[in-house]
Amino acid sequence: MKILLDKKGQSFIDMVPLMIICVMVILSVIGVHAFISERQNLSYFAGELLNTACGDGRIAGNITNAYENLEEITGISPVVEWDTTYHNSGLRTVQRGETITVTLRYTARLRLFSDVGTNVPMRVTKSGKSEVFYK
Repeated sequence: MKILLDKKGQSFIDMVPLMIICVMVILSVIGVHAFISERQNLSYFAGELLNTACGDGRIAGNITNAYENLEEITGISPVVEWDTTYHNSGLRTVQRGETITVTLRYTARLRLFSDVGTNVPMRVTKSGKSEVFYK
């Protein structure tokens, strides 16, 4: 029994590596959370752009304003690609019922510790139908 009670100060020394590991795990969780938050912002960005395009029935005009507003709100600037069949390609109008597809590409930094990390490309694609009828 004396052997178990004779380790004066040993538990303090055992706590140092445990604390370092705990701090590293907490920093990793914070870094991954920020990455997941950026992915969620990208998905929100795509959905809002698509809703604007479907409601207007065209990929011009309000889309630029919506992009700038979303860029300010989310803090990201993704590359946007549109895929659709245009009713009038000069005005970029889309007939009612035609599918509009938006693809956003963004490279996020996954940080595990303060500056240590890697770049991860993200891509979100969303589709919807135009709601405007053109004669």
